[in-house]
Amino acid sequence: MKTNQVRNTLAILLAILCVATMTVTVVSADDTSWSQRVSVDKPAVDSDMNSLVAGVDFNAITSPDNIKRLYTNFKTYSIALMKDSQIALDHSQDDIVSSDLNPTKLAYEKAMNDANVAAFYANKYVIDSASGDGENAVSDLSNTASCIKAYNTDIAEANRLYDIYVKSHA
Repeated sequence: MKTNQVRNTLAILLAILCVATMTVTVVSADDTSWSQRVSVDKPAVDSDMNSLVAGVDFNAITSPDNIKRLYTNFKTYSIALMKDSQIALDHSQDDIVSSDLNPTKLAYEKAMNDANVAAFYANKYVIDSASGDGENAVSDLSNTASCIKAYNTDIAEANRLYDIYVKSHA
C-alpha cells in the first residue's frame, strides 16, 4: 500500500479541517434554517473526521498492541463519522434554501456524502483486516483515502461558495 500517499492525503485533510469553518450569515428564513443546522451538524462531522485522521498513524504500527489500538480507534471514529455525516446530510436535504445559497448547500451535501462513504470504507477496512482479508483491506483503505480527498475538495468548495454568497449579501 502506498503509505506515504495515504498519510499525505490524511495530513491535507487535517489541515483543511482545521481552517475549514463555515460562519453563516443569513438572508432568508430558509437560509436561516439550513445555516442553523450546518452550525450544529458540521462541527460533529469535523470532530469525527479529525479523530479518524488522528487514529491513522501508520508509524505506530510496530507492535500488536499498536495495531489493535489503531483498528479500535478507526472503527470507533468511522462509526461516529458515518452516523454524524448521515445526520448532517439528512438535515441539509430537509431544508430548502435561496437560489443564491443553493450551490453552497449542494457542495456541502456532496462533502457530507463523501464523509459518509469514507466512514463506510474505514469501518470495512477494520472488519476486513480483522478477518484476515488483506487484499480487501488494502482496497478499503485506498477507497477511504479517495473519499477523504473528495471530502476535502468538496468542503473547500462549499466554503469558497459560501464566501461568495456572504460577499454578495454584505
